[in-house]
Amino acid sequence: MSRLKKLYEKDGYIVLKNIIPSEILIHLTS
Repeated sequence: MSRLKKLYEKDGYIVLKNIIPSEILIHLTS
């Protein structure tokens, strides 16, 4: 359970790290 939560947090961080810059780029280019 702890390992699963840690994996989820790691994946969630990667997803946020990928989504946030793309959102910023969308706002800058539009």
